[in-house]
Amino acid sequence: MIDLEKTGKRIASLRKEQGYTGEQLAERLQVSPQAVSKWENAKCLPETAILPALAEALHCSIDSLLSPRELFILEAVYTDGETQIPVTPFVNALVRDNALNIYINEMFLGVSIESSRLKILTIKYQTPDGVYFCYALQNENLILDQESTGHAGGREFELLGAYYGNETEYSSVMHKMEHYEYFRWDQIPVNHESFPSNSASDDINLWRIDAAASQGADQPAGEGPCPGGGKLPSCGIDFGEHG
Repeated sequence: MIDLEKTGKRIASLRKEQGYTGEQLAERLQVSPQAVSKWENAKCLPETAILPALAEALHCSIDSLLSPRELFILEAVYTDGETQIPVTPFVNALVRDNALNIYINEMFLGVSIESSRLKILTIKYQTPDGVYFCYALQNENLILDQESTGHAGGREFELLGAYYGNETEYSSVMHKMEHYEYFRWDQIPVNHESFPSNSASDDINLWRIDAAASQGADQPAGEGPCPGGGKLPSCGIDFGEHG
């Protein structure tokens, strides 16, 4: 049986996460603001004919709106920062008893990215408390349940993780990034002096949430100003107004 209260909370949470007011969502769906209010306050369910458009507007599945489950994987992407492979249906199907416990590697996920860059699985998920973001590196376990509270987003720019190196030899440089952020550097040179490491690699991998993307992402290496990642010798990380 469909739980009106849970469904209403999900609609409200996802609407806010997408940045809609009740009136804006109503306008997109061509319904009255009162209808949206009734859904969110557990007065009634959306009509069946509205559900596909509602799910599309909220970037979720119909099942994630109506199911009694309390942990939903809204988006799962396996990436090295240059190639992105969506694996949402596969990962969501692995949720058991409102919990997820998986080991991240390509054989398990059934995908392959041909590069030496560090790989990561980014997750956007929903619990009764809201919508959150998290990630796990290759060859790590990812564990979630209905009580998990990851990064909620909402800030203009939030750095989740920073690593220097490649898939076989890398180290976290979050402490360095936090140092640069604290002193509000506008640009950081990407080199071994800025990020001391034993790695021979010249890649830095950043995973972030920003207001525009609202999702975790690894930024690929490149040349010139790099908002999220860099490659030696000439590239810097330019934070722009996010510094």
